[in-house]
This record gives sequence, C-alpha cells and structure tokens, in this order.
Amino acid sequence: MNEPIDKPEGAAEGVKCPGPTEAYYIDPEPSWPGFMFTFPNQWSVSVQWGSGHYCDQGRTTAEVAIWDAEGDWYYHDAHNNMLRVADEGSTVINEDVDALRLLKIMNIMAEQPNLKGVDNGGT
Repeated sequence: MNEPIDKPEGAAEGVKCPGPTEAYYIDPEPSWPGFMFTFPNQWSVSVQWGSGHYCDQGRTTAEVAIWDAEGDWYYHDAHNNMLRVADEGSTVINEDVDALRLLKIMNIMAEQPNLKGVDNGGT
C-alpha cells in the first residue's frame, strides 16, 4: 500500500490524499467543500458538494467533473456505465452523483489510458 502524499505548502493543515495519486488540494470553505486529484494516468476528478453546486449539499450526492490529460471534459453515461467526451471546448458537470456512482466513475477513470505518456510508475 502506498503512503499518503503530504500536502503541498500552503494547503490546509492535516490534509492528505492516499497514494498513488498526484493530489491537488483546495482549502475548504463553507461554500466550496470537496476535493480534486489526478490519477497516475493523468485523468482528473473534482468532487464538490457546497451550496452552489449541483447536489444536495453533501447529504447524499455531490457534483463531479472529469477531464483527461488533454483537458477534454467528460460526463458519465450512467445507463451504459461509461465516460463520454463533452462537445469540443465545453465543460460538463455530472450532477447529483451518489457514492456508488462516484465509485463507478473513479474506477472507469483509473482504467483509462495515459494519453500524455507521462511516466506514472507503471500504470
């Protein structure tokens, strides 16, 4: 098992992200709670649940954004359990994502190819 990654300078105290991810940190705020990180294959996810997000403010759902190393955004096709690319140049948010759907999304993301060819420790 990989050791947790220490927070970068300036991040909130006590914030750690379990490996093997390259972590991006957000200082928690009442209206912007959540997290973002990048998988070793360079696919990134943002999970937010504040009052200004498309969710029930974290009671049971969150808002999820997905993008790849090229900066293309994706949405989760829940019916077919797959990621689909958004229209070129646009962003898309997955609204009201519950815990089980978030797990499915993250598992799909972890299995995607590394489009940039960045050395990511063998994944």
